[in-house]
Amino acid sequence: MRPNLPLRLAILVLLVGCGPVAAEVPASGPPAFDRAFAGLDALVRAKGSPARLGKPWEAEALKAVWDVDAYLGRPPYGAADVGPLLDMFGKQGRLFKSYALAAPPGAVPDTARNTAVYQDEIVRAQAAMLRVIGALSPAMSDFVRKLKPADLTATRRDGLRQARLGLLEMISGAALTLRSPALRDPNRVILADALARDGDGLAALMTRPDREAASAAMRTALPSLTPEARAGANRFIAALADERCETLCAIE
Repeated sequence: MRPNLPLRLAILVLLVGCGPVAAEVPASGPPAFDRAFAGLDALVRAKGSPARLGKPWEAEALKAVWDVDAYLGRPPYGAADVGPLLDMFGKQGRLFKSYALAAPPGAVPDTARNTAVYQDEIVRAQAAMLRVIGALSPAMSDFVRKLKPADLTATRRDGLRQARLGLLEMISGAALTLRSPALRDPNRVILADALARDGDGLAALMTRPDREAASAAMRTALPSLTPEARAGANRFIAALADERCETLCAIE
């Protein structure tokens, strides 16, 4: 699962011209998340290397950033939530990138090695990103439902297509992570359960062909999984099999 800035940018394109509407993300959520992220960022800058869960002080800072539910509040999420959620997604992506692309100055990142060495952090970063996208999906749907037909421009349609592509790349990357021989079984469970938890929201963003492609990618990981992790992966595959195609899925 690679850092997905194109997904964030594509959603921004879709939202150009979005006006203020009611939000369900609590007003205290984004500032609290920003404080947690700023604290972690300061720690990492002072240390000069990625924070690790194996060190208690660093683990506390990491867990504060990954405690996404503490900042999201409760659904339903609406159009006005997209901005805060997108900012949160971008910051979670930066944190993921700090592990996936870690390398000495001037060296080419060894992503396979990083997946093994930083797997505890990488899997939790992936789970946090998926959680935010699960909340973004209904918020984006609400935004699109409120658009006038004339406002669903070619630029916005292209932004949605790019967002779908970015999401498919994320899911394919998650499947590759699950297949990694170096990944410990508890981490497989965490990632598979994260996909299952937000499977409905992720599927709602995707066209039927993209759901089929994501399902195929996930099926390649099944032989690598323990029964517990396989149960989560199968729940996600079941969500992808939903034949409904509404709002975001239906837009070409």
